[in-house]
This record gives sequence, C-alpha cells and structure tokens, in this order.
Amino acid sequence: MTLRTTTGCAMALFLLSSACSDGTTITPRAAVRISVNAPGEPGGVCQFGPHEAYVGGDAASKLPDAYNFGTRLVDEENGTSISCRVAGSETFRIRGSARRGGVTLSVTGVVPNAEWDDNQTGEGEVQVVTSGTVGQSLVPIEGKPCTLRPVQVAPGRIWAQYNCTDMEASRQQNTFCSSTGFFVFENCDR
Repeated sequence: MTLRTTTGCAMALFLLSSACSDGTTITPRAAVRISVNAPGEPGGVCQFGPHEAYVGGDAASKLPDAYNFGTRLVDEENGTSISCRVAGSETFRIRGSARRGGVTLSVTGVVPNAEWDDNQTGEGEVQVVTSGTVGQSLVPIEGKPCTLRPVQVAPGRIWAQYNCTDMEASRQQNTFCSSTGFFVFENCDR
C-alpha cells in the first residue's frame, strides 16, 4: 500500500514537473483598432484626413470595440510584432505595442481595476503610426494625456478604449489630430 501511494505521488510530481518545464512559452496576442480624426481643439488641421487602421481582424465585425474583443494576432506570426506588460491589482500599469505592416499602436499608462460599465478611466500616452499618417507618429501634445477606459483588465491582459483628443505629428509642424480606438493585449508579462 505504501509503495503504491509513493509511486503514485512520484508519478504525479513527474507529470507536474514535466508540464512546467516543457519549454512552452505563452506568446503575446493583440488586436488594435485605430481611428484618426480632426483635432479636438478648434483651429488645428489634421492633414492626414480621417481614416481607420488596425492590427488584427480583417473586417469591422472582427475588430475590437466595447462589446467584442476582436480577432487577436499572435506575436511573430504573419509579420506581427507584439509586446506587452499588464501588472497590478487595484490599479494596473500597462505597456503595450502592436505592429503589423505600416500600422503601430504603442500605449503606456495606468488604469483602474474596473470594467466598461463602471465608466472609470485612467490616463497615459498613445503613439499611433498608420499608412495614412505617411509613417509619421502621432503623439499626445505635452500636458494632454490620453484617456484610457478599461473594458476588462487583469494581470497579464487588458481590453480598453483610448481617446486622445489632441495629438501632434512627430515630423510635421502644425499638424494636429485626434485618435480614438480600442486595444486588446493578452498573455502579457505581469
């Protein structure tokens, strides 16, 4: 009886240890929806015109919004580069970047441990590059951070809306735009 119990425990420990040490890594995934629009402040000109871009789904029904997390792409598949970190409990510090083709969204910031219906927001910086911005980065005007509203957030993952009312082009003076959208980052560092 003792030998059988000991053998059973040893087998269980072996299976557990091999499951933990099999070299499997969790690969980050992301989906991003970007809208570039006229600036939030009167008098500014967005020379890039209104347009949308995305990393992820290939149709509006497969892009992230407040009710659908969209089709996520995996890091290093199909020309995609994704990195992210979501850490915290009461508040979460987030850092994420999703890039595919000529589209990049990078975000850093702090969000509350909340859900969409709570209507709570955090803030941060969002950098947007699309084919419509001709390879130029749109970044928040100094002193005007973007609003980040979580749909869901937990250690290692976030689904949120961003709203940047006042952004400027990195290499083109007097080009001001706004940008809104949604992003999902999963399997992130914690």
